[in-house]
Amino acid sequence: MEIGGEEVPRSERRVARRAVRLRARRTADGPTAATKMYLCFIVEEQYRHDSMPMVIADQLRQWGHTIDVLEPPDTVTCLSDLAIQRYDAYVLKTVSGGPGFSILEAAEAVGIPTINNSRSISLVRDKTIAAAFAHARGIPVPRTYFIAHLDLLKKIPEVDYPLVVKPTNGSACRGIYRLNSPADLATLEIGPHNGNFFLAQHYVDNPGYDVKLYVIGKDVYAVAKKSPLHPEVALEEQLLPLAAEWRRLARRVGEIFGLDIYGLDVLETSQGPVVVDINDFPSFGHVPGAVGQVANYILRIAEQAKLKRRRNKVMVMQAFTALKPILHGGQLSKTAIPRNGTGTENDASPNGARMRGPRMA
Repeated sequence: MEIGGEEVPRSERRVARRAVRLRARRTADGPTAATKMYLCFIVEEQYRHDSMPMVIADQLRQWGHTIDVLEPPDTVTCLSDLAIQRYDAYVLKTVSGGPGFSILEAAEAVGIPTINNSRSISLVRDKTIAAAFAHARGIPVPRTYFIAHLDLLKKIPEVDYPLVVKPTNGSACRGIYRLNSPADLATLEIGPHNGNFFLAQHYVDNPGYDVKLYVIGKDVYAVAKKSPLHPEVALEEQLLPLAAEWRRLARRVGEIFGLDIYGLDVLETSQGPVVVDINDFPSFGHVPGAVGQVANYILRIAEQAKLKRRRNKVMVMQAFTALKPILHGGQLSKTAIPRNGTGTENDASPNGARMRGPRMA
């Protein structure tokens, strides 16, 4: 992996006990945050040579923020020190079953903000959960079956064909197949799937290309993408005018899944847009100024979380100060303070019984 313009040998990375610090390189342009942030980017092995999310980390570094890069396969992560590392946030582009997600969950468990949060990532990373959750919340998705192995495809009713078969933990449109009828099962050839499970979704008629909706907070962008099921369709991938219906759908998905930075694959049908996939940290290809926009949004989330932690700390201190007069050794005092403050009425005896002071004649 290249850090600050120099290649770090794998042998050195493998024994690293901490994430690698990106060298600071301040540039003149870019937003000026009120507070400089300390962020950790978890980069799974699958994305080590991809531009995303490293271009985001590099942009933040150029703006003067401190960025650590943690590669789970090559880094020993001390969980005992996790809470004292003082990261403002962890950022992860996940891979299903990858070790980075465990680290993200651990960070979240000790109170460190994560982008996106672990629950939201879990909901979308397993396509089985995503399909069921989306359907239950009223998001338009195709009729979907879960199958533990491909032999079960023959048990799906013929009325639900054509089918689109894909792995439950797939990504980047890999391993997707179309079956027009049960007769196609005899010729279905799927490569090694390493024990993965599968989804079988009813194929819905569409123009032959996908609409990718990229979302950064509340901002939505639409991009025309080639469909893995229609390689014969000639298409120039490009930004599309954003339909109001697409914007509402994209924001609705973000609300119910709790996502901040995400994308969804949509098919235009005669019944309106249908969602066929949701991603927690997409590539944002063809989105103008995507790197700066995503970097800015990460800063906004981290700053909001930092302010919230400060407010909570102040509230705790204020509550402690208010309770201090009736606290003794960190516990409630056994002596009640009377309203007149003299301590002669309703004092507590050593055994906890109430004792009355002298009565006036």
